[in-house]
Amino acid sequence: MSAKSFAMDPLGNLPSNQMLMAYGASTLHWSVLENCIDLLVAITFHRFGGNEIDKEIPRMFGRKTKYLKKVFRRSSALSPVADMAIRAIEDAEELSDRRHLITHGSPREYHPDRIEYRWLKVTPSMHVLESHTVTLVQVRKLAEDALLTSVPLARIGERLAQELG
Repeated sequence: MSAKSFAMDPLGNLPSNQMLMAYGASTLHWSVLENCIDLLVAITFHRFGGNEIDKEIPRMFGRKTKYLKKVFRRSSALSPVADMAIRAIEDAEELSDRRHLITHGSPREYHPDRIEYRWLKVTPSMHVLESHTVTLVQVRKLAEDALLTSVPLARIGERLAQELG
């Protein structure tokens, strides 16, 4: 059975339940990871001199990770966990690129174990329409990696919160 274009026949082939569960897991696990990043931003900004590095709490993911790496590199109070934090933050940045591709495309064709996307990429000089295929394996790997990356970030946040209490 060949895949039908989503735009032409939205009730043609649909993603399998496995694919939908993997997407749900990747979304949920990403929110855990991003919450850990937010916790570290708040703690470092208010209690570990981050407000001297940046006058405003960063709100966008890329600004948050850039800010956190700077804080962990500069703060002597954070030096015991700096290497682990920076490594996990860099892992989160790499995952962010993969997540963006997986979650911000426009589905055009569904297959049981993959989804084909059209993705409008905005560059400084032009808009480019790209096509990507995202597989069940890729989505499951993103979910797993997001959860595994959040673990050291959560431990660091918990440790820093305990030092404050």
